[in-house]
Amino acid sequence: MSVDDSDFDFKRLLEGVTSPEDLLRKLEPPAEREVVRRASVLRHFDETIFREFLSQNLPGGYSTTFDKFITNLNLEPVSRLEPVSRAGRLFRVKEEARRACLDELRSVHQAGGEAKRNNEYVFGRLLEYYEHPGGEGNDLDRLDRLALLVITDPRRAEREFEKMYRAADDHFDLARCNDLLRTLESRLQLLDEGLRLLSQSKRQYYNARCLYAAEFYQTTTYLERAVDAGELKTFLSPQPDNGGNWVYNVYATGGLGKTMFVRWLIARQCVPQGIPVARLDFDQINLNTARQYPLLLLLPIAEQLDQQIPGRPFNEIFKSVWVFRPLLDIPSGGERDAGRPELERSFVSFEPSWRATAIPEFCRTLREADFSGTIVVAIDTLEEMMLVSKESLCKVVEQVVDIHREYPALRLVLSGRYDLREALSGDPGMEALFGKEAVNFEVERFSPQEARAYMRESRGLSDDALVEAIVEKCANADEHGDINPFVLSLMTDLVVSKDIKTVEDVRALPRAEVAYLIERIIKRIPDDDVRWMLRYASAPRRFTLDLLEKVLWPHLVAEREKLRRQDSLRKGAGGYDQREFWPYGDASNPRDAWDKLQKLASPYGWVWFESPDGSVMRLHPDVSVPMRLLLSAEKIYPQLHKDAARYFNDQAKQANETPSQWAEWTCEAIYHHFQLEGPKAAQFWRERMKSKLASSDMDVRLRLASEITRRDYVDQKCRPLRWREDSDQPIVEPRDVCDAHHEAAVAAIMMTARHEQGSVEYAKAWGDARQHLLNLGTALAAAGESAFRPKFDVEAFGQLALELSKSLVDPDIVRPLAEQALASTDSLYLELSITTQLAEMHARRDPARAGDYFDQALKYSQFLKIPFLSPLTVTLKLAQWCLDSRRYLEALEAC
Repeated sequence: MSVDDSDFDFKRLLEGVTSPEDLLRKLEPPAEREVVRRASVLRHFDETIFREFLSQNLPGGYSTTFDKFITNLNLEPVSRLEPVSRAGRLFRVKEEARRACLDELRSVHQAGGEAKRNNEYVFGRLLEYYEHPGGEGNDLDRLDRLALLVITDPRRAEREFEKMYRAADDHFDLARCNDLLRTLESRLQLLDEGLRLLSQSKRQYYNARCLYAAEFYQTTTYLERAVDAGELKTFLSPQPDNGGNWVYNVYATGGLGKTMFVRWLIARQCVPQGIPVARLDFDQINLNTARQYPLLLLLPIAEQLDQQIPGRPFNEIFKSVWVFRPLLDIPSGGERDAGRPELERSFVSFEPSWRATAIPEFCRTLREADFSGTIVVAIDTLEEMMLVSKESLCKVVEQVVDIHREYPALRLVLSGRYDLREALSGDPGMEALFGKEAVNFEVERFSPQEARAYMRESRGLSDDALVEAIVEKCANADEHGDINPFVLSLMTDLVVSKDIKTVEDVRALPRAEVAYLIERIIKRIPDDDVRWMLRYASAPRRFTLDLLEKVLWPHLVAEREKLRRQDSLRKGAGGYDQREFWPYGDASNPRDAWDKLQKLASPYGWVWFESPDGSVMRLHPDVSVPMRLLLSAEKIYPQLHKDAARYFNDQAKQANETPSQWAEWTCEAIYHHFQLEGPKAAQFWRERMKSKLASSDMDVRLRLASEITRRDYVDQKCRPLRWREDSDQPIVEPRDVCDAHHEAAVAAIMMTARHEQGSVEYAKAWGDARQHLLNLGTALAAAGESAFRPKFDVEAFGQLALELSKSLVDPDIVRPLAEQALASTDSLYLELSITTQLAEMHARRDPARAGDYFDQALKYSQFLKIPFLSPLTVTLKLAQWCLDSRRYLEALEAC
């Protein structure tokens, strides 16, 4: 061979070589390369498969031993930790080499000839081996059989894949489903058009199954409610013939199963039919952000649909806005939120332009996607948004209406506590929607017959006497005999888990939530000191070592050592005898007991750390609520609240120089005073509202005012809760709730003046103020007009707040609204805040009017002692306005 010829051959050898592996592959004998290609079709192989099949019918009479072949650098051993179908040494083709081999194999088969015939012979014999009773050992072998069918008989491969996938899906075996999909997807080069489309469609279906796997498992024991099956089928049809009902309005009070119905509808009706679903839960969304920017809700909708529609159509079209998705997350207060203000500012500047294109782009993407079937958008826990802003909820629904107009196969499921026909009445669009285009479904309590069916069919209880005892126990609390499904499920859990075993056990139990506490939590705590601490730690809302030492521990010691008997352990929950569950522990000091409880704290348990340093613990409602029922009738219960109130008052006195800390301790003291005194504690609350700190610091005032509007005092409709289980007296009077919302609204409006107009913080502050105004309106409706008369026009200030909570504010629109609001009040607080903001708003657009507003604001500020709106602060604002207006002499006079 000449030098020139050697040089030429060497160049050819190096063509396309980018790594040592490429070079070694080129140096492989052609026959050995053919064996590697054949092996790439299989998941793995052993010596038998190599000797009997893979190494047969090779060109050039090539032969080698198994031990020599497995030294090929394209191969690797299979770990024994992986799922395998046979014993002995197993090997496979490395992933990168496998892809290259499959590409080569496709080329060989496309070219035809002897090599193709030899491979078909080998693969045919291999298929016979896997189909033979001695060869088809298990499900893993069946995957290799499917892989061989892909290359030998694609149509049969389709049928086998469908059969195996259906069997796995029927058992909700997602791992097996994924194995089947990977068998096709990892051999993409060998798939014909039919198998490729089948693989894509099943992958989309699998994604939906995974996305809503939790909903599937959560509805395993769900009892299907009395739903019109035909009506539901028509609703989910892409082209309904029922007059156009495309909205499903699901409503019920707490614990009746409306969320479970939605989960059942998604996981067991929509997903099995291949209907893509996007679910929003307002309990897990930052409602302030959703209220201000409802368009952002398109992102989680698109994000979920993208995983279920072929081609991921939304991925590219929303590429520039995915970055804003975290704004809908509820702030955690950690490092994760550090960049949130900057992200929100960026979105505020971007939102006006996106507003004009977002929904049209969304609709166009749906139309152009390779999909024409039904799509469902489900929105749960609507009452949360209802309390924040009814108008915003209407806006969210209107956005879906706009999409439905362009994509008629869209369906909307809405779930919450309130019937939207009533809750959104007054809005013509919503009245028409829920009156003419909606299926309205109220989830009701179980009848005794449904309760029996639930226990027998869904939970597998076969003991008729036990079933009847549970029905009787759960129905006792309801005069009509109907049963709350949640309460029934708690009681059934106790029987299924064998915590209670006989009819007598059931009849001896207290109400279901107390029984659940005893059987599933208390009985499983082996340490007596921990049990006692939980009993008394249920009285306060926050639990610290200092509180344990100074308030709770002395009572525990008095009961344990002095046998004081103020806690009889048998008066709560209708006289339920609990003595056997609370033997006294042996901890000698509170620190030892605290350390024991700390070890049990968990983010997902019944006690968790509220503070990062572990100094504050909080009990799960599953513990605190029923535990208070057990304690509330005992003599010790008011004493615990009395001592806790004294403790927090002392803490507040020590924190007098730190307003935020003072407010925190004072709110806890207010809570315990109301628990101790009921509605009479309003006097203590009013005294604290008149304090120097609460009169001058609006943050403090807002916190104190908001305290008695919390769920510890009122329900979701702002109606007072009962003070005690054995009393019809409210814990707080309706007029005091109205007054609290009134004071909170004023304080919130005052605080809006602290922020720069046009900023994200400014719009958010006005959004918060609007929320307090809405709550005030709800409280007034619940209390009745005669109970409390506001010192301002709630509706007028509500309209002003709605306008100022927008990202872009027009002074010409704001001024008449502000003037109308100011004319309705004589509150100096409100007049100072609004006039100051009007002055700054008009400073550049209407200097003469701005001067009038500044004069008014300066006059009001002299009567009030508000640090951020003091006479000096307003004077400096006035002086700055004079300088900006080139009124230099007036600026000097102002200073």
